[in-house]
Amino acid sequence: MRRLMFITLLFVKILILSDYCCADARGKSDAGLGSSEVSNSHNNKIHVGTPPAEMELNPFYKKYLDCNGIAVISSERVDVRAFYRVKELLDKMLDNRPDVRRALVKDGVRYIIIAAEEQVTDIPDYANMKPKDFWNERSRGFGGRFTSCGEENLLSLPIDRYEDESIFIHELAHAIDGRGLRKIEPDFRQRLKTLYENAMAKGLYKHDYASTNMSEYWAESVQAFFDADRENNWNHNHVNTQRELYDYDPKMADFVSEMFRINSENDWRYKPLVKQPSVIAPPKAVNAERLSKYVWCRGFPILGSNKVSDRAMLEADRIVRNMFRYRHDILKAIIVANVQLALIAPGRSPKEVPYVRNLKRKWFVNRKGSPAKQTPLLRLSTFESNLLGLTGNPAPGENLLIHDMALLMYYIAGLRETDPEYDKRRYVQQYEKGLERVDCRFDEKVGKLYRNAKKKNLWAGTPAAKNRFNYFAEAVQSFFNANQIVTLDAESPAFGRNHPVNTRRQLQTYDPDIALFVGDIFKHPERVDWRYSKPPAAKNNP
Repeated sequence: MRRLMFITLLFVKILILSDYCCADARGKSDAGLGSSEVSNSHNNKIHVGTPPAEMELNPFYKKYLDCNGIAVISSERVDVRAFYRVKELLDKMLDNRPDVRRALVKDGVRYIIIAAEEQVTDIPDYANMKPKDFWNERSRGFGGRFTSCGEENLLSLPIDRYEDESIFIHELAHAIDGRGLRKIEPDFRQRLKTLYENAMAKGLYKHDYASTNMSEYWAESVQAFFDADRENNWNHNHVNTQRELYDYDPKMADFVSEMFRINSENDWRYKPLVKQPSVIAPPKAVNAERLSKYVWCRGFPILGSNKVSDRAMLEADRIVRNMFRYRHDILKAIIVANVQLALIAPGRSPKEVPYVRNLKRKWFVNRKGSPAKQTPLLRLSTFESNLLGLTGNPAPGENLLIHDMALLMYYIAGLRETDPEYDKRRYVQQYEKGLERVDCRFDEKVGKLYRNAKKKNLWAGTPAAKNRFNYFAEAVQSFFNANQIVTLDAESPAFGRNHPVNTRRQLQTYDPDIALFVGDIFKHPERVDWRYSKPPAAKNNP
């Protein structure tokens, strides 16, 4: 019970931290929208006011905009630019279907903007949703009569957890389905049902959110049709654009086009206001002592001084995102452990950055295997010179961040106790579905693989031979084609002498058991398989 309370408190801490991050990030989203009004697609001026008394809304709602009969509402916290964005996207989605708009208005559909600082259960219409922690992490919007979306997604803020898709389009698609097309298109539901069943029979969208039911199939397809979906993560395949939808599921693409009355003259595609991720100043709630740059990496904080280039910050972000593309459950465990990544500029030392420590098991687990006393903050460091291959690179030819993130996940997730209730939970986050929890059972498996490798005299003369932790970290590096290692094996018919184990193929040949194990952790059976590649040279660099 004490451990459960501790984890809950840490999760609440993350939610509070994300609240404070939001206000500091707003300035990054200004895409030319005015502070009080903007011209919509019909060249009419719009103004954000207060909700009419006759709506009898909860006093929580302080801002209001009438979008041709559809009320858009929010608390006082929401930037008015989010209202302009809703107006713009509503018009694009519904301009060709005034009958759908009328149906939504008749049914009383309203659009709620959730402030970046707010959780979904802060909204009066969602306040009774339980368990609150689950829904606050799970969702940033809902479809239906009270359709909603997070302000950060509308304005493309740097702390948007759904930065690579439009939650607005997804949730509005649900409203158009349930509150619009079902009521004015007699055969809409049956046609959609047939398309969904045929797609499932063909094995399309396996493991994808679109396979959940025909309503999600519709909403995800609408997103992809307007180039507004994400790709290649724990519940999305590669289909996130109109072209890919036509190639993958052409009948559904035609259906979406028909329902929205799209032709060559009115076709449009979603574009975010600002491309994310981006480098910003650290939010006030982040302990960023002596560090002035910050990237929100799926909730994992990456920091650097003003001497660190933005290019290095974004390269670190790219590596962490891709490494844990299909294992956000592991990245979340690292986030909960209160770890930051600090980048070290060329010519600087990790000793100059507060809270940076050498990565050791004892910071997370004591010798008895119990959780160590929680430290206020721990910073893992990595060198800009290694990330970008600059002069002074301490490990030419390899990527140290991949090695250290593998070691970090081992210490944090791979040594924790088993959770007997894990598979019995009623509420499971999307990124946890179908995955085996990484805990001390993982450690037992790695230990066995390590001992077997030692018996075969593998990895001689390399850091992998030191202990099971380094064995795993070196194998992960090689699995992602990010290593620079040569073993000092004795002469053998199988490997000869001085065998390089730097790539996945070499790892699979040299130590197939650990290669298979690492693949089971990081690789998705149906999705794009990531390998590390060196970043392109900067245009301004020699």
